Amino acid sequence: MPESSGSICVAPVPHSIDGRRGAGPESVACAADKYAVKIDSRKLISWPVKGSVEITGLDLTRRHRIVVFCGNKLSQTFNFQFSEFNDKKLCLFLNDLYWTVQLWPDKQCPSCKCK
Repeated sequence: MPESSGSICVAPVPHSIDGRRGAGPESVACAADKYAVKIDSRKLISWPVKGSVEITGLDLTRRHRIVVFCGNKLSQTFNFQFSEFNDKKLCLFLNDLYWTVQLWPDKQCPSCKCK
């Protein structure tokens, strides 16, 4: 990976999330294997259930958009820049306490298991 690019490690969905409801007015229960994520204009990928998935080649200087789906419905969306984290390796995970998607520096996120 070139020095000018960053990566996001997508942690597997926690098994304890099955059957729970997320925050928000239109929250619905979503099975662990129904989550998917899209970063910028890249291809939609299924959220991993076992093991982590690494998304590489992300520009460190631009704003990125993360869109999370539950089934075919939009679940959560947010923007970020790597400069907000002072790190070029980030971890994207589903918080099983608050049932929200969170993005942290990889070294602070034990659930991510990318290289």
